Amino acid sequence: MNRSRPLIKKPRKQNRYKQREDSERPSWLQRLFGAVVFLGLCALLFCAALAFIFIHDYFTQSRYFSARHLEVTGNDRLELDEVYSLAGISPGGNVLSVSPKQMSQRLESHPWVARAAVNRQLPDRIDISIEERRPLAVLDLGERFLMDYNGEIFKRIEESDPQGLPLVVGLSFSDISVSGEVMSPAFKALVGFLQDGADYRQVLPDFSIRAIAVDRDMGLTLFAFEPSVAIRLGWGGYTRKIQRLGQVLSTMDRERGMRIDAIDISDSDRVVIRPAGPLPGNKKRARKEVI
Repeated sequence: MNRSRPLIKKPRKQNRYKQREDSERPSWLQRLFGAVVFLGLCALLFCAALAFIFIHDYFTQSRYFSARHLEVTGNDRLELDEVYSLAGISPGGNVLSVSPKQMSQRLESHPWVARAAVNRQLPDRIDISIEERRPLAVLDLGERFLMDYNGEIFKRIEESDPQGLPLVVGLSFSDISVSGEVMSPAFKALVGFLQDGADYRQVLPDFSIRAIAVDRDMGLTLFAFEPSVAIRLGWGGYTRKIQRLGQVLSTMDRERGMRIDAIDISDSDRVVIRPAGPLPGNKKRARKEVI
C-alpha cells in the first residue's frame, strides 16, 4: 500500500481577506456618483458666492443707502473733509460701504484722534464722534514730541502744532511708559503736575511756563515768566504747593520793587525766595523766607 498519498484530501482554504478587500473597493458606478456629488457641491458654492457678490454690490451701490445725513462732533483741529477722508465716507456715499468699526479704526490711526465712535443708522445716517488729544507739554528726548493729558507721547512736533507749550527737559526714553506700563517716579511726577491743570493754570497761565526740568534727586523745577524765575516744586503735593505759590506771587506783586530770581517751594510750609539782585544795603544777594 502506498502511504505517501493521504486518504482524505483537505479542502483548500479561500483567501477571505482578499475577497473582503475586493468587496469593499468602490465600483466605477460609485466613483462616478461621488464625482457628480462633489461637482454639484462646487457648483452650489460657486453660485452662492456669485449671489453674495451680487447682493453685496446691489446694497453698497444702491441710492437708497446714500449718506444724506453725516454728523461729526468733537473735531477742533481736523477739518470735515479730513474726517470724511479718514473714515472712508462722504456726503452721498453709501453708508454700507464701510463698517462703523473700520471707520473708527481709521479715524483713530490719526495722531490727533484719541478715540472715535461711529454710529450708523439705516438707511442714510452716520454719526461720528471724535475725541481729540489735548497737548500738555513738549518733551525733549533728543527729538521733541507732544505729550497729551494722559501722559501719552503721540507725535513728533511740527511747525503747525500748538506753540507756547511747556518744554520738558531732563527725561530720557527709559523714563517714558507706553501701553499701560508702570510710570517711572520722575515721569509720574511730571504727569501728575500737568494733570492738575486747573490748579496751576490759575497761578501760572500756560504761556508763562517756559520749561519744566525733571531731576531724579530734586524733583520738578519750573521756569516761568519773563525774565525767567526758577520755581522749585520738588516731589509730590503739587496742589498744595501751587496754592501756596499763588499766595507768594500775590505778595510779591504788591512789593513791586523786588525782582525774584528763584522760589523754593519744595516744602509747602516753608517758602524760600531768592531776589534777583542784592537787597538795599547789602552787597550780596539775600534769601527771604516766607513761613
